[in-house]
Amino acid sequence: MAVSSSNLPDVKTDGLSRGSWILAALASSTTEAVNSDEDPEHFEGWWTEVPGCQGAWGFGDTPDQSRQMLSETLEDWVVPEVDAGRSIPVF
Repeated sequence: MAVSSSNLPDVKTDGLSRGSWILAALASSTTEAVNSDEDPEHFEGWWTEVPGCQGAWGFGDTPDQSRQMLSETLEDWVVPEVDAGRSIPVF
């Protein structure tokens, strides 16, 4: 899966470039089907998250779409975490 580039500086995360860190995070992600709370038989979509990346998740109509959304979210999530001095997961 390709990781999109952005205008943000390339942040080093435990020796990995931001893009490599995102790919490693995606490899550690979990994806699950989401059904409606009101009607458990009604499929809503797919949810993808990475343990340790609180607040970073993706949701989509397919598992691939959900992972792509997570990739884009991680792109925006990791820079402020590193800049603030907060620890981020090591993969």
